Amino acid sequence: MRYHLDEQEPGLNDMRRNIDAWWPFVEQGVEAIVINASGCGVTVKEYGHYLKHDTDYAEKARRVSGLARDLSEVLAPGAQSLAELVAASPLKRVAYHPPCTLQHGQKVRGHAKNCCKVCDLPFSCPPTATFAAVRQAPIRYYNLSCL
Repeated sequence: MRYHLDEQEPGLNDMRRNIDAWWPFVEQGVEAIVINASGCGVTVKEYGHYLKHDTDYAEKARRVSGLARDLSEVLAPGAQSLAELVAASPLKRVAYHPPCTLQHGQKVRGHAKNCCKVCDLPFSCPPTATFAAVRQAPIRYYNLSCL
């Protein structure tokens, strides 16, 4: 976060600390570092770029970036199992709002939409979701064509 608030050196130090914390898991062969906040995921996926000139961290940063995954990327292959959990849920009106940073920053598209389709959940794009929430429009009017 600090890196984006024009505190680059403290931000780079935060990245190094994160790498140090994850590194034992990387060495043990972890398959993914799952990031559940899409804005943070954008940054973690760019650690390799931000630290490419740091001789002590460049390679580690590149590996961490390669392992970073958004939660939707991890859930997508198990969409059918997720559908069973959703069907058993007491919640009957659920919609998913894909963050702009997921679609535009991480370039992760389609996974969440597919999960929603398999789970028979409405899927909304940001402008429509905001409009529907403000106007209290029924979920069935959410626009799917924006993605």
